[in-house]
Amino acid sequence: MNWYIAKLIFQIESTEAKNQSQFDEQIRLIEAATEQEALQKSMSLGEQEQHILPDGSRNSVRWNFVHVTELFKLNQLADGAEIYYKITEPENPKRYLDSIAKKAKLIQLSLA
Repeated sequence: MNWYIAKLIFQIESTEAKNQSQFDEQIRLIEAATEQEALQKSMSLGEQEQHILPDGSRNSVRWNFVHVTELFKLNQLADGAEIYYKITEPENPKRYLDSIAKKAKLIQLSLA
């Protein structure tokens, strides 16, 4: 068996019309014999995990599975092994770096 990383995309829809469109990008670990089987398992998982939740009022929030957008085979499971990468070209590099620093600080504070 092989291990794969799959990115599943869900669209979050609210019955409250004023909400802006939201998408949930999830990275999942999939065990499968082949890449085709990994894709099928990922898609099946996404379809199974579509759901509707009440939001505390008369409205509801629904997660609609959109698709699997990325699928990578892991060559090995080892400490420090790279499992995912994404190259980003932000319009404003300084703002991007500031955002990274804030996220890192939040992680450090939550562990203190």
